[in-house]
Amino acid sequence: MLRRTKPRIDRLTLGETVIDFRRLRAYCGAKRVELTDREFEILRHLAERAGSVVSRDELLRLVWGYADAPLTRTVDNFIFRLRHKIEPDPRHPKYIRKAYGDGYRLTILTDND
Repeated sequence: MLRRTKPRIDRLTLGETVIDFRRLRAYCGAKRVELTDREFEILRHLAERAGSVVSRDELLRLVWGYADAPLTRTVDNFIFRLRHKIEPDPRHPKYIRKAYGDGYRLTILTDND
């Protein structure tokens, strides 16, 4: 069972933004980006499944602790705020992309993208 679990991600780089999950700090270049604990947790869950869709229900269960996901826009509101903090152009996100009707997907771009 332990072999199947993926190790937690300690650091994530999205363009010029570096998120340090161990120290709960984020920087865009030399400028500090203020993220809440929940924003760090959302990013961590998305990063651990980068490229795959993470549903709103999963995020509500994993980050907020809901057993049964209520009908709420909470996840969407947090994603909106996260995009404004880490995306170069929040209206045209490169990293946190919506999977319509399903949830969200973190896209980690390479230097060639």
